[in-house]
Amino acid sequence: MSCGNPHQTPCTDVLHALVLFIDGEIEDQQVSHAIEFHLSECPPCADEQLAEHRFRKLLSRSCTETAPQELRQRIASDLAVQSISWSQTITYTEISTDTFIQTHVEIHESYEQE
Repeated sequence: MSCGNPHQTPCTDVLHALVLFIDGEIEDQQVSHAIEFHLSECPPCADEQLAEHRFRKLLSRSCTETAPQELRQRIASDLAVQSISWSQTITYTEISTDTFIQTHVEIHESYEQE
């Protein structure tokens, strides 16, 4: 999608970052301002932004079902009971001579449910 006009920030870059931009998750202010400027001068990309806003509004109205209290309690108790410990050891050995280097790496992992 493009309006056919050259932009400092290409349409494809803006469209790939659109969801992050709408959610306010772009930390780099220069990038955020560049997207905002692009949207102000490119009607097709601005239309995509509007469509995304409309889609989110529709979803927020349609997806209002909450999980039953019994399910919430069961999940909470399952999460409280389960605990997993993980450990890892790495052994690295290197033997070298003037003409040969031999390297040996061993990784041992263990998972235990408590």
